[in-house]
Amino acid sequence: MDAPKLFISYSWSSPDHEAWVIRLATDLRQEGIDVILDKWDLKEGQDANAFMERMVSDATVGKVAIISDETYATKANNRSGGVGTETQIISAEVYRAVDQSKFVVVLPSLDDEGNPFVPTYAASRIYIDLSSDDRLAENFEQLVRWVYDKPLHVKPALGKRPAYLDGDAAPVFGAPTVFRRAMEFVRHGREGAGGAVDDALVQLTDALPQFASKPADDTPADEVVYATIGRMAPVRSQFDELFGVLCRFSDTAEMGGRVHAFFERMLPFYDAPANAGSYKSWDFDAYRFLGWELFLSAVGAALHHRALNLVEALITTPYYNAAMTHRGIPPMQTFSALNREVDSLEARNKRLKLNKVSHQAQIAKERSEAVQHRFDDLMQADLLLYLRSQVVPSGYLSWYPTTLGYAASHGVFETFARCVSRKHLDRILGLLGGSEEVVRQTIVESQRGQGYGFNRPNFRVLTGVDSWGTLP
Repeated sequence: MDAPKLFISYSWSSPDHEAWVIRLATDLRQEGIDVILDKWDLKEGQDANAFMERMVSDATVGKVAIISDETYATKANNRSGGVGTETQIISAEVYRAVDQSKFVVVLPSLDDEGNPFVPTYAASRIYIDLSSDDRLAENFEQLVRWVYDKPLHVKPALGKRPAYLDGDAAPVFGAPTVFRRAMEFVRHGREGAGGAVDDALVQLTDALPQFASKPADDTPADEVVYATIGRMAPVRSQFDELFGVLCRFSDTAEMGGRVHAFFERMLPFYDAPANAGSYKSWDFDAYRFLGWELFLSAVGAALHHRALNLVEALITTPYYNAAMTHRGIPPMQTFSALNREVDSLEARNKRLKLNKVSHQAQIAKERSEAVQHRFDDLMQADLLLYLRSQVVPSGYLSWYPTTLGYAASHGVFETFARCVSRKHLDRILGLLGGSEEVVRQTIVESQRGQGYGFNRPNFRVLTGVDSWGTLP
């Protein structure tokens, strides 16, 4: 493939400016671009105007970069000097038959107020800002991509008409820019990242009332719950994307507290409010499924990325649920409050004779695979949460490891396999809330079917407890 040709149009404003242009042209040539510059290609005795006109109109010169500083813009607007002559050629081509993607304005400097120096004929065109060392480092790639016609952001292929347009209205989650802003702030460690994350998570919570179960005359109630859970899938997608960024860039107790507050805001959706009229026991099952799934997904993602500060914030801090006070239940509860029975799904399992070990776990498994998440992460999170609830019992609720019905023949999970290291083991014991002796005894009792009574998985194998602490 031939190297792309780029002609650089500029003003001889000063020796410093000419040196800047030469450095830019040199850097571009190192990127495989055949830069045409008068300093190199215009020989003594040649007609400068003819050279410029040929470079602009030559079909083999695919791109023209207009280096527009104050002197260039002034001469272009006044049609003075060589720049004025060149402007007459370029401006005519810009608005005539030549592909407009052939020209771009490059800014080597800005005025005192940060405004660009741009010729009038190009005032409405997008420009590339290289006016400072920071912007040069950031936007040089943009210039290279423009020359090669390889933009960073490519328009995706056109998809099919959404199926939901033929049924109920699609869920609305507010402005997508709120989520993008939060992730951008976290990735770059910008001031205000915490507030931006709060805004995104509050927006997600504010979207939840639209999923309230609606009665259907001819549809079984469990089918309504199942359909509602399906409509909630975008909630998990948005949450997972944001939380994944937190795991990689902001594994802190402070950020964990903000996510903790999000789950605290979800708890009131699990039950009818104090002033509710008539309601059915399954009216809140979709919310119970979603809260359980999101919490399991969060802990699983944090364990996968070894973002243990986030895990600690989510599982060691109690949750306040004001909806419990009118039922005579203490409003401060452990994370186990997020794991409530979803009876409608088991009813659907029996009604349709699906024969699933757990319909609830099966749905979570399918949704994980649909978005290329690892179901293993959910299962190892389920195991850790179960053990924590046994080691530090709440007296009211305990965490039932729903997904572990799929772990009957599974080997040791990664988080627990790493416990061969004494350093990692001590951190995991801290999350489990007990000494090594207490945790080992809890695993043994769980294996025997004592205590919680969930004896299908092999807890000793899943935890690899027999190898714990064998390495430094």
